[in-house]
Amino acid sequence: MSSDPASIARPDFPIVRRGYEPAAVDAHLDALAHEAAQDARRPGSDAAALGAQTGDRVAEIVEAAQRSAEGIREAARVEAAAHVADVERAAAALREHIVALDAELSDALEDLRARVGSAAEHMPAAPRESAAGDEAATASVVPDQADAEGARIVALEMALRGAPRAEAERYLAEHYDLPDRQSLLDEVYTVAGA
Repeated sequence: MSSDPASIARPDFPIVRRGYEPAAVDAHLDALAHEAAQDARRPGSDAAALGAQTGDRVAEIVEAAQRSAEGIREAARVEAAAHVADVERAAAALREHIVALDAELSDALEDLRARVGSAAEHMPAAPRESAAGDEAATASVVPDQADAEGARIVALEMALRGAPRAEAERYLAEHYDLPDRQSLLDEVYTVAGA
């Protein structure tokens, strides 16, 4: 092996993952060291100059590898920070949406409670037996029998308190004049989950 500068700075190391293969670099440096040692034993050789050149070149290689590694680490830090920021923005938007939905649901429940309470005031009391053992007293009729919305609220209140559909149907038939009682009951019992 020659000890001239071209052989010391040879550019043909195998490249592996953004750098040189360590085993190839080690083998090359071992060969240089061996050659430098032989030159040092020869009279009149300039082993000191050759050693300095080799040391400078090795220092350049190490410095380039460190710069490359730092660049890769910095790029990874920037990418991770951007990803975390994206996730935080999405989480904040989701929290705002949940708060808005919760407020809408609270308003809707309050409205439903008010409507059911109003309709319940118009519902007749359960029939009771007279003291003489007569048949049950007849329940009073809701003032506006044609009011489909009122019938819907009454049916919903009955469904929510667990009344069977047949009982709700009987009550609506007695107190409301509805063109399509079955559809109304289908809708109410579906909403109530009964």
